[in-house]
This record gives sequence, C-alpha cells and structure tokens, in this order.
Amino acid sequence: MYKLLNRNLLALDINPNAIALTKVALDFEGEFNPTIKVESNILKSFENIVPIIKNIANSGNGPFLQQ
Repeated sequence: MYKLLNRNLLALDINPNAIALTKVALDFEGEFNPTIKVESNILKSFENIVPIIKNIANSGNGPFLQQ
C-alpha cells in the first residue's frame, strides 16, 4: 500500500520472519518510488530511531515528517 500511495515507510521488528514477509510483500514495481526501510531492530528507546528517521527524511523523496 505504501508504494501505491507514494508514502515513505520505516518498519522495525524484532522478528526476522516478519521482516522477511514484509520485504516479499513490498517487492513489486509501482508508479512511485518512496523510501522504504525494513529492518530487524529492537527499539529500546526513541533515541535509536531518530537517526533512521532523519536519514529517510533527508532522502529527497518527499516529506516524511510533518509538523
């Protein structure tokens, strides 16, 4: 859905099987090319996620965070 709507996506999960399924589901060509990052990660605090969000926000594929 995120590719179809041209929405950026950040997906973090501790389950490697869930990550693999998500990557398979997102493996298709679409009209848009949003930034999609799917990785295995244990989020213990929001401090760990800030660099990832900043990287996606600065990728040049449209707004990721809206104020």
